[in-house]
Amino acid sequence: MLHLIDSSDSATSAINEAGRVYDVVSGSITDGPMSTADAHTYGQVYVDQGVIVLDPTDIAAKTTYTRAVGSNAFGDNVASFLRAITGSANNAIPKFTARNKEEVKSTHYFVRVKNQAYNYSDNPTFVSGSDATLRYADFKNNPNTYITTVGMFDDADNCLAIAKLSKPLLKSFSREALIKVKLEY
Repeated sequence: MLHLIDSSDSATSAINEAGRVYDVVSGSITDGPMSTADAHTYGQVYVDQGVIVLDPTDIAAKTTYTRAVGSNAFGDNVASFLRAITGSANNAIPKFTARNKEEVKSTHYFVRVKNQAYNYSDNPTFVSGSDATLRYADFKNNPNTYITTVGMFDDADNCLAIAKLSKPLLKSFSREALIKVKLEY
């Protein structure tokens, strides 16, 4: 039985147009990769694409998998290879196990909205007429607006991220707000 693992725990990785690429080497999930001297590359893992590319010649040399070669040969190579890596040929417990590990980095930002700020809206329904007067008299002395979105900008006023609130937050001259924004990347 051949045990394979990606080389993500070692320094043998590359980054190309497809993202992160690791070698598929001898080893197991519980024991990790074999030592560098004993390791053999059986293919590559394109992590960001979710694709594993295995070399059938190397797999055939170490397992019972046989493949048909030649222009007139029909050996059903794909199905034969699938049976070899899943153990379904002899109704055994599948030999193919995998793990998934993803690091999600996050940063929390706190946005304070003071009571004198953001009490009016740029929404066209807030005003009427060609002179853009406030639609309702209450909007002048006691506006009630709702915060639904928080934009995160850099020093050059470029929008870097947009956060949507789970429900609109009432804002007025008598209310302040503290909004916690979690940015995951």
